[in-house]
Amino acid sequence: MIALDSTAESLQRDPQYLLRLYHKVIQCIVKCDPSSFVRTLSPGFVQIDSKYRVRSRVKPTELWLLKGILRQIIPANIVSDRELLILLTLLPLEEYKDSKMVGESTDICVSPVTLLHCLRNLCPMRVSLLREILRTIERITPRPHPSDSVYGKTLLAKLREEKNTACVFETAPLIDYLTETFDLTISESLFLIEYCSTGSGPTCDTILLDGAYLCVLLYQHPLPVDVHFPLLMSVFTEAVGDPIGDTHSGTLALLEQLHHVQLESCSDIISRDKFDISIDIGEELANSCLTARVFEDFCKGLRVGLLTDEVRQLFQYLRLEGPREVVSVKILLREFVRHFSPAGESLFGIVEEATRRYIVKSGGILALPRLHLSLPDGFLPITTFISSLREAGVPDLVSDVELEWLRFKARDRFHLIILLCGRFPGNREALVRQLFDQIKNLENTTTKSEGVNVEHVLSQFHPENAKDALVVSGEEWRHVMSCCFSDGTSNILTFDRFLYFWAAVSAACSDDSVFTMILWRCFNMHAKR
Repeated sequence: MIALDSTAESLQRDPQYLLRLYHKVIQCIVKCDPSSFVRTLSPGFVQIDSKYRVRSRVKPTELWLLKGILRQIIPANIVSDRELLILLTLLPLEEYKDSKMVGESTDICVSPVTLLHCLRNLCPMRVSLLREILRTIERITPRPHPSDSVYGKTLLAKLREEKNTACVFETAPLIDYLTETFDLTISESLFLIEYCSTGSGPTCDTILLDGAYLCVLLYQHPLPVDVHFPLLMSVFTEAVGDPIGDTHSGTLALLEQLHHVQLESCSDIISRDKFDISIDIGEELANSCLTARVFEDFCKGLRVGLLTDEVRQLFQYLRLEGPREVVSVKILLREFVRHFSPAGESLFGIVEEATRRYIVKSGGILALPRLHLSLPDGFLPITTFISSLREAGVPDLVSDVELEWLRFKARDRFHLIILLCGRFPGNREALVRQLFDQIKNLENTTTKSEGVNVEHVLSQFHPENAKDALVVSGEEWRHVMSCCFSDGTSNILTFDRFLYFWAAVSAACSDDSVFTMILWRCFNMHAKR
């Protein structure tokens, strides 16, 4: 295991710091050519990676020794030694560990290739990396054919034997075949294998692959339309999601560039019942289209990193059927969203928690209820979604595209607040339930109801009893509570809405005793037992 000092251990638990570290590491691993805007792995990474092409010659090493390999890829003026150690603890290296006894202790040893593979998987531009691997394969002359080798014949036999496309392969022989036949490095081979994977194999040494897809990538060039189009569209989408300088990223960048090019109307050739008008583009853009020349200018402005021939091919894939050679904005946006680069679970969690902390730091204990009130009902357009989070205190350190990841799981204000609240501890939820039941029992009513009158709840709230814990004024609390409790159609407060409000407050209150004090004292719970 890697020993961290107390400062590093504290930083390891800070999502805002981890997001900054992630950005710095990606800056070192991925480079964007200033003329073509093609995204590739950095020269430092490629130089180290090229040393590992023969699997049998690679030996596992102790985790702390991998720091030397990292330092050759990531310079000290960008990432410190302490940050390198933190990065090593964050990468899932131990999933590939090889334990050996050294004296009386067990040291965890990992292959340097595993480190390189984990760094590849850290990159958000996975399809762009795949595209570089495919270019290496395309440069092989003469073109390999599966019948040229024993393993190639085995690959074809598996496809014939297993009628479905999922085939079980032994990982090691497949890596050897890819490195020897297609001149790939071991980490490139692992990346390609995992990209084609459909799940784990029956044993730890096997993997389940989409064999037909793998064969297409290896042997069919040019690629067929059903493979080539999603590849080009994904490279386009990843590039738009990669912020360069102070520019927007993601859908905001796409919309901004659409306003900078000359669009044509195509309302007469778009079937209204086939595509819904996106809330992000509005009626005018939804009925607009791009000619071939404008599409090339559009891609150049977005710096998508596709060659001219690739841009023209993408245009042909996207164009509408009919005599006019145009691409509909509506179809473009639909395909952009469909091929949007997903975030890994751990990175998504870091972005989610960092966003919550920035909002709470800026707005205090009532930050999330205030955010709820600032947002409109219904699905949130991307401009409203991101601008509201910026106004709530989220800095540009969290990029537009990272905030857009949140919108894929929370398209309206209710689900956004629930997402940012995170897990509501069971003991706090029980306390809120107890409080609601007590307030309900105190209400003088003869009608049986699942809720309680909003005015009655507010009359039970006495902020003067806990001034220190409330932080903001009692009047502000009462105003925010009143607005959150009233849905505009009824003055009856349900438990779900009551719980929703207190979950939002809880997310900004890390201390159990403070949260308990707010409810206990402000609602005189001690006097109602």
